[in-house]
Amino acid sequence: MTKQLKFARSCSVALIASSLILSSCSSPDLKNKSQDDESQNLASAAAEGESAEVDNSASLSSTTEDATASDEDDNSLNSNGCINLGSKSRNILDNTLIKEDDNYFYYVIYSKLWRTSKDNPDDTVCLFPQDDSKYTINYNYKFALYNGNVYVLAQSTEDYNEYVFRIDSGGNASMLSFENEVKYSADIDIYNDTFYLYSFDSDNDMILEGYKLGDDGSLGEAYNEFENLDFEFEDGWVPVYTRFGSYKCSPSSIGFYGGIYCMDNAGNKSKLCFISADDTSSKTEIAEIDDGNVVALTKDKLVMLNNDYLGKYIYSIDLKTGERTDILTKESFVSLGYAHSTDVEVIDYDDENIFLKIDQPLAEDPVPDLVYDFVKVSLTDGQSELLCSITPGDDSPIDNANLIYNFTSKGLTYITFVYSNYYLCYRPYGEMNIENVLVAQDPDYGSDLIELEEYDITLSTSHSAYFYTDDNFDIMAFRSDLVIPQLPATSDEFIEFNDNIMENLDVADMAQSSVEDAKMNAEAYDSSSEYSPMDLYPYYYTYNYTGLEYHDSRYVCLSTSDYEYWGGAHGMGWEYSYTLDMQEGKILKLSDVISQSQAEFVELVCNHVTDLNEGSLFLTYEETADQIRSSYTDNDFNWFLTPDGIAVRFSSYEIAPYSEGYPVITVPYSEVSLLIGLEV
Repeated sequence: MTKQLKFARSCSVALIASSLILSSCSSPDLKNKSQDDESQNLASAAAEGESAEVDNSASLSSTTEDATASDEDDNSLNSNGCINLGSKSRNILDNTLIKEDDNYFYYVIYSKLWRTSKDNPDDTVCLFPQDDSKYTINYNYKFALYNGNVYVLAQSTEDYNEYVFRIDSGGNASMLSFENEVKYSADIDIYNDTFYLYSFDSDNDMILEGYKLGDDGSLGEAYNEFENLDFEFEDGWVPVYTRFGSYKCSPSSIGFYGGIYCMDNAGNKSKLCFISADDTSSKTEIAEIDDGNVVALTKDKLVMLNNDYLGKYIYSIDLKTGERTDILTKESFVSLGYAHSTDVEVIDYDDENIFLKIDQPLAEDPVPDLVYDFVKVSLTDGQSELLCSITPGDDSPIDNANLIYNFTSKGLTYITFVYSNYYLCYRPYGEMNIENVLVAQDPDYGSDLIELEEYDITLSTSHSAYFYTDDNFDIMAFRSDLVIPQLPATSDEFIEFNDNIMENLDVADMAQSSVEDAKMNAEAYDSSSEYSPMDLYPYYYTYNYTGLEYHDSRYVCLSTSDYEYWGGAHGMGWEYSYTLDMQEGKILKLSDVISQSQAEFVELVCNHVTDLNEGSLFLTYEETADQIRSSYTDNDFNWFLTPDGIAVRFSSYEIAPYSEGYPVITVPYSEVSLLIGLEV
């Protein structure tokens, strides 16, 4: 039986962006100082900030007081001296990106689900999707485990709909069928031996389906423990979430807390309320919240992190009384040496502690590199302990999107990228200055970076950060992260490419302009204003190698992308493609590849406009084709080779909204006359 839960989705709460851990698996570069001494310094610095409490407990009913989570934690997992892995609040809220059972670790890299044996790490296999599947996994946390089975949400690359798959203990995948369509906002949960799917229909109502699980993990009879509940969310209200799209209204969450904690979104201010499962017709207000973003929801606290122009600080809200208590103050962060850190992230937590990953810029300005500190902070008194530090080292290529980490039974466990390979690593409890490699050989996670080595193409990495400091502000005004392909020096044309791309990516002028802009805004800042242009900083510029679009024994087509953010709702980016003749040392033009003229190729592209979804375009098919003719008959496309044909890429807002990314039209090879011998 399905259950309609009225729900208005809102995405205006600022996101806590996913960050990365970088290290060398063979020789970690740790800070040259005593970890015990550093822990004492951290604790002393945290103690400098006095606790501030705000009385927001008016009109609290006994419903809220009785609703505090009462399920006992699994204390058998609390023997590591660092984190209680058995904390119920930690385990029900999609916290972990690397999940585990008694025998395996499970994680998502490159949109694929992987499994690594704890006893034999070389036994690392891709569970889903396998081979040339038409499905891809978009969310690296939306999967669940049960008796050796894995349930995962995946999207079809054909119809772009979401589906749920079960992978049994033998590695066999099967699609699960449901009464309701699985939407992009869907999530899955396992509660009391019952599999639940919850998603949203076109009216933004939440749809909840439940099925009893057999011992073998198969779905049995329909069962919904929550069928008599009727939660209704007014416009602007959303369940609390610590990760975008992961709302805390799962059956496990409702069962644990006895209801749903929710917040409204009104600018930088919001209210925290509780809707009890015993009375879903009303909300009990707990506290007014003026700043920060939710980073943890324990059994008795909501933990908030503020990280903007007003400074960095962490505080908690008592779920019973609404009292606000400072955990780390702005002064604490300064004393700890993190005044210039742009990325402060909670990577894990239990009911007593949160665990932070903080980027620690080195002393120079601009910063040549970053160190990542992992800090344990007590939710009781703010006492802090440095667990370990990780640095990417010199010239280590970075892939931001595929680095994940959290605590497991092994210790601090993470995927790291070093020299074109991914490794599953961990730092054991009690010895976190020591890095251990679980997956010693790259199981071909799906990266095509290994192929670069065959062509002697390398990647050069550059990081920089520039600061603006005065009597009132101490902020990072600009930051860049660059991963730049360098071609083998086999021809003058390749050497010129390398020199030009490095010169074009010199960000010094861009950074200096940002610092001057920061100074101008700081001098004009009105402290009485609720908003300030300073909250837009830091400005970012990133440039990354994104992959091989095509490669054979002679020809290579590689792509890069950049992204710049200068304030506003979002930044802007672009993708670039280069088609290389590795034998002759040439960068090819389209006229080197096909015999058709530019005008003839434009018509071929226009013939395939109908391959796009007309509803996603600004104009009709015919009008879009006319626009392409007008723009490109005398101008070059951003084109690239694929295994299926020659593709052209359009920029954001060119023919479709920003949300559609970079629309691509592919002209099959059967429709062109090739001048080169591609192996297709």
